[in-house]
Amino acid sequence: EEKKEILIIEDSNAINILLTQFLERLDYKKIHTCEDGESGIVKFKELVGAKNIPTVLLDYNLPDMNAFSVITQLLTIHPATKVIIETASEKTEEGIKKTIAYGAHHYLQKPIRFEKLKEIMDVLEADEQEIKTKKLHERLDDLLKSHPRISLERLSQYANADSQEVLPYLEKLESVGTVSRIDEIKEVSCNSCNSVKIAQVFYCPSCNRSNFKQENENSYICNDCGEKFSEPSSELLCLKCNNKFKAENVKWQPSPGFKLN
Repeated sequence: EEKKEILIIEDSNAINILLTQFLERLDYKKIHTCEDGESGIVKFKELVGAKNIPTVLLDYNLPDMNAFSVITQLLTIHPATKVIIETASEKTEEGIKKTIAYGAHHYLQKPIRFEKLKEIMDVLEADEQEIKTKKLHERLDDLLKSHPRISLERLSQYANADSQEVLPYLEKLESVGTVSRIDEIKEVSCNSCNSVKIAQVFYCPSCNRSNFKQENENSYICNDCGEKFSEPSSELLCLKCNNKFKAENVKWQPSPGFKLN
């Protein structure tokens, strides 16, 4: 999985280069640099607007504003932003407490020790993974509650997760009696991408459009071409890749089944 984007707001071009090179060695691919608070906030808004919430490395003293002003504006835009303050001026314990109190997530002293930066980034990644895991488990709980019986494949696809991520949680629930494993479930799947997110779509047999209404119990009429018919034609639609196919062309996907006790 690609790591989060990084936004460095630092007025020293030399430090920007060093930080960028080091973070690239840690496998961060998208790193943005700004040399003052105003341009940093503009760039941050742009990234948030694109739904890319970056981790921010922020110099304590910038040419146009200090870190507290920048942090306030960043957190107003997106309250969950992780900000790492880098400074040579606030080295006392009181200064560190004040920086954290204003919303900084971590504190990095200059001259920057890169092993310390790596330690901080590792902690942030672990936090992100914990949040993702918690959200995945909540989604799986909701799916289990809303289905009397459900397959591992459907749970995985509807939770947007790999089955190898989902199975350990199901086994944990099974060990405490929350869920039970049942017989294998075979489900209709897309003959192109194997997704089990399938819907049935209906249309006029004459013009192939779906704009029709039921006249009575045994008759339908198309609002577009006026054709009357006893039954609409139908196809299966894959909600993942938009592939349409006939029922006789389906693939059957077997998968372990589970039910909530």
